[in-house]
Amino acid sequence: MARPVAAPPARRSGSVELAYHRIRDLIVAGRLSPGARLVETELAGSLGVSRGTIRPALLRLRQEGYATAPRSGRQARLIVAPLTRDDAVDLYSLVGELEGLAASLAAVANDDVHGPMMASVRALQLQLEQLSRHPEPDPATFLDLDREFHRAYVVAVGRPRLLTAHETLRPQLERYARLYALYVVGGRGGQLSETVREHGDIITCLGRKDPRASGDAVRRNWRHGVARLVAIIDQAGARGDWHGGALVDVPDRS
Repeated sequence: MARPVAAPPARRSGSVELAYHRIRDLIVAGRLSPGARLVETELAGSLGVSRGTIRPALLRLRQEGYATAPRSGRQARLIVAPLTRDDAVDLYSLVGELEGLAASLAAVANDDVHGPMMASVRALQLQLEQLSRHPEPDPATFLDLDREFHRAYVVAVGRPRLLTAHETLRPQLERYARLYALYVVGGRGGQLSETVREHGDIITCLGRKDPRASGDAVRRNWRHGVARLVAIIDQAGARGDWHGGALVDVPDRS
């Protein structure tokens, strides 16, 4: 009879979880740049934990797509996953579909849910409109407002599985969102205004309680968003080694 596998001590499990979140936050915030090596000994020393704690944290990061191990000669070295065109398209498409479904459901939610949700997205939209008129709009402010705008109707639906899937994918999208924020806010005239206008379309459809139009408006916003993002990735090249570049310039407000 096989012996049961003992569960890891709660303290060790908690340390791994904490290490995972701390490394993930560094990656998402751009403090560990795309293409940067993830060395167990260095991370263990920086975080003040053992290599045995870092190893499963890195394994989880690799499983979730934050890290990858391209082979160089005989050795595979773990690095922060590159920011690539294909990955951006995949992530934006997945999140767009999830949020499109959420918007369709939110559009026909009960009045006690629909009313507060509409008040929330309208208030956020007002702030986005004000930001778009500012002579030097702040990318980090845009990132915060845009994130909360989309999350408002996802949370309003109250579907646990949908919310869990969204919360799993959204942090992976955050690295691209930071680059996107700089792109639409920091130049390329009209890009921020286009985004704000698309948000207005979403609000109009939600306000009419039209589930199909609401879902379509959200998906369209994400399709246009990834098209804008892909343009800058194509320009920079999908090398995944933009060290010290645009991602780091957006302040981390987490």
